[in-house]
Amino acid sequence: MPAAHSLSPLDVDLGRLHTRVMEMGEKVDCQFLQALQGLGSGDGAMLAQVIADDSKIDALEEAIDQECLRLISCYQPVADDLRVITTVVHTITDLERIGDEAVNIARRSMDVYQAAHRDLSNLLRIRHAASMARTMLSLALDAFERLDARISKDIARQGHDLRGDLRALTRRLATDMVGQPRIISSSVALLFVTTAIERIGEHAQDIAHGVALLIGRAEIAIHRLPPLQRQTG
Repeated sequence: MPAAHSLSPLDVDLGRLHTRVMEMGEKVDCQFLQALQGLGSGDGAMLAQVIADDSKIDALEEAIDQECLRLISCYQPVADDLRVITTVVHTITDLERIGDEAVNIARRSMDVYQAAHRDLSNLLRIRHAASMARTMLSLALDAFERLDARISKDIARQGHDLRGDLRALTRRLATDMVGQPRIISSSVALLFVTTAIERIGEHAQDIAHGVALLIGRAEIAIHRLPPLQRQTG
């Protein structure tokens, strides 16, 4: 019988790195979801938890970044392997920034519910836009997990739609503030929420674009990842 393909120590470490990035992505997605749930419900405890959990995301980014530096120092990778590590660094940076935007949503949601007067008539539209951004994040993580450059095009199209919806929302909120000056405080907070949602979509696009660049520059051997980290399209 032919000998089974054995993974090198670098292969194994890259597989573990891949897993840790996916775990970070899941935590960031959960943080984003909790911020949106808090926005919809006004649950102060939930919103406070989103803010408190940000330090865990930051610590995870730092740990993965240090692991990338260790791999570079230990193995001195070149070509494909070095590009993979570089892509990981860019990906976790975008994920950490998405976490920051989730915190911004939580803080601005608190402002909305603490305002003396508020108009929540646009909340459903905001949550719809946020759902689009969350779908983009899910697709971006899927692109990273599968090393699938094709997903980048789908996310780009969704990003275009998201920006269009958010522009319409911004105009609506501005019009409402002109007609109802007493809701200016809460409406400004909602405007900041829409900005955070737009930035989350942009970071999701950046993650998928990084994967597309990685695949475009070199033939990445998917089979090198341990079986638990590999999916087929």
